[in-house]
This record gives sequence, structure tokens and C-alpha cells, in this order.
Amino acid sequence: MTVTATNTDTGIAKTMVTNAAGVYNFVGMQVGMYTITAELAGFQTTSFKDVKLGNQAVLKLNITMEVKKLEQQVEVNVQSETCCWNPRISGDGTS
Repeated sequence: MTVTATNTDTGIAKTMVTNAAGVYNFVGMQVGMYTITAELAGFQTTSFKDVKLGNQAVLKLNITMEVKKLEQQVEVNVQSETCCWNPRISGDGTS
């Protein structure tokens, strides 16, 4: 998962990749307010606004990722000769 910290005053962003346990660290961040965004393919993006970072502060954000909703559209085209049932023809092909 990638986690991005964006300073809301300067727009400067820093992105980290979590380890296998989901742990990430932002080191040397300028003191300020940040938006923290977590992204992972197949999951909805999660954001936390107005997070204060910097000055060697330790902050733990437990991020819960929700599965992205799958949207799929299927279009079926059928030839008109094959789509209509004729009640005058019996199952053995005779009238």
C-alpha cells in the first residue's frame, strides 16, 4: 500500500510504501497540517485530513481499506432471426 502525506499549506507531498506488516514512517517532515492518503489497487482510497505532523511527533493511524466496488457492464446483441420463438413449430421441427 502507498501512503502519501501532503502538507496542506505548501502542497509538498511525500509518499511511502508500507512494509509487509503495513507499517510506514514519515521522517523529517516539516511541522504542519497534512492530508494522509492511503491507496492500494482493488481498494477504495482512504484519506485523513488535518493531521498534524512534524517535530518528531509520533502518530499512529490505523488505516482500514474497503474493497472497491466492481462495476461491470455487459452488452448482449442477438440476431433477430434467432431471438424469436415460433409457437407454431413443435419441438421436433414439425408444424
